[in-house]
Amino acid sequence: WHVYQWPKPTADNRPVLRRQWNAIVRRDVNHPSANMYCMSNEYGASTDFPNTAWRCCNETKALKPTAFVIWTDGGHNDKLPEDFVNAEANQDSSCTKPLIQHEFRWWSSFPDVRIRRKYNGAIRPYAANMAEENAKRRGQGHLLKDAAAASQQLQLLEAKAKMEACRRDNPRLAGICHFDAMDANPSPQGIVDEFYERKLADSATWCRTNGDTVILCGLNHDNRIFGSGETLRCRLSVSDFSHPPFRNPRLTWRLMLGGKTVDSGSATWDHRPFCTCVAGEVVASLPQLKMPSRLRLEALLREGGRTVSNSWNVWCFPEAPGLLSGTFRYGKTYDTWLGKLSSCPVADAGMLKKTGRPRVLLAERFDAAVVAFMQRGGRVILSAGEGLVRPHILNFGYVKYFFTPPANYAPYEDGQNAVLVSEHRMLGDFPHES
Repeated sequence: WHVYQWPKPTADNRPVLRRQWNAIVRRDVNHPSANMYCMSNEYGASTDFPNTAWRCCNETKALKPTAFVIWTDGGHNDKLPEDFVNAEANQDSSCTKPLIQHEFRWWSSFPDVRIRRKYNGAIRPYAANMAEENAKRRGQGHLLKDAAAASQQLQLLEAKAKMEACRRDNPRLAGICHFDAMDANPSPQGIVDEFYERKLADSATWCRTNGDTVILCGLNHDNRIFGSGETLRCRLSVSDFSHPPFRNPRLTWRLMLGGKTVDSGSATWDHRPFCTCVAGEVVASLPQLKMPSRLRLEALLREGGRTVSNSWNVWCFPEAPGLLSGTFRYGKTYDTWLGKLSSCPVADAGMLKKTGRPRVLLAERFDAAVVAFMQRGGRVILSAGEGLVRPHILNFGYVKYFFTPPANYAPYEDGQNAVLVSEHRMLGDFPHES
C-alpha cells in the first residue's frame, strides 16, 4: 500500500536511479511544460535515503535552475527537498513554504454514452460499456443520456462550491491541484473528457472558480436556502493572484430574480495581492414569493478595463404552511411510538389521545416500522431532508460524500451516480432543471 519507490535506492541501485533521473531532466530541459520534478508519489513525509534525495535535487538545479523539485506529493518534510509543499490545505499555517492543495478531489459524473463516437479504436469505452450493461439488467437503458447530462451539472456544482470554499478558507494557499482535470476511463472525474474536450463548463466558466483572480462567497451548500422575506447575509472575498495584481478595484453585487434586480450593493476594502481577503458583506432582503424560486447572486470586480465576475444560486421558498393534520415526522420524537406500532395492532394510547392515528408519515429512512405503518393503510413520504452522507466504500476516514462519490476505486459503479428529477405533481412549481 503506497509502496511506489522501487527499486529501493540502496547503494547498488543509486547510480542507476540517478542516471535515469538526470536523463529525464536533460531530455525535457527546454520543454515549456516541464517545470516540476517529483521524486515519489504519496510516499509520506520521510525517507531512509535523504542523501540520495538531496543529490538528485541539486543535480537537477544544476541542469535546470528554474525547475521546481519536491521530494513527494501528498506529504511534507522541511528537511527534504521541497521548493513548495504538496499536501492538505489545513497544513498551510504550519508550512514556511507555499502549499498547493493535494488531489482536490474526486467528484465524478456518470459515464457519458453520448460520446461513443469519439472512441474509434484507440481506446475502448469501458465506462460506457459498464453503464450500459448495468442499465440493461435494470431496464434503465433509456435513462443513460439524461443521466450523463444531469450528473455533469451536479459534478460542476460540487466542484465549484468546494474548490471555492478551499480557496476562501485558506487565504495564503498557493494553489489547488484539481484531481482530475481529465476523465480517466472508467472514472469520469474530469472537467474535460478523455479527449481533452469540454464536458459542460467552458474555460471562462471554470476560470470564475480557479482563475488567477476570483471572487468568492461565504455560502456553502448547506446555507443557500431561505424563506420569503428573510435576509440573505454572506461575506464576499477576493483572491487575487494575477500578474500584475489589481491595485484598488471596486466590487459590486446584485441579487437577481430572473431578469429583475431584487437588491444590490458595493464594497470597499484594503485590497491585498497574492492572498485571499474579505472584501465586504452582502446584506440582501429577499422578496415575498408565492412559489419556490431560484435567485442568483452576482458579483463583479472592476478596475479600469479589467473585470472579474462570479455568481451563485440561492433558493427561496414561500412561508411553510406546516404539516397537514394527521401528518407526522418520523424522527427522534416518534421513534418509540412508531416502534410500538410495528409490533402492536394498536398504537400507544397516550399518543393517540393527543393526535389520533396518523394518515401520513414523513420519513428519512425505510425500515420495518415504516413498512408496518404502510400495511395498516398509512401513507409514507420518503425524504432525504438533510442530505444522506455516506462514507466511501474503502473508508479513508476523511472521505464522505453527499453529491458525487469518488469513482477511482472498484466497484466503479458505486462512484458513478446520477440524479434525475422528473416532472411530478408533488414537486409543484419547484425549479429543478432535471
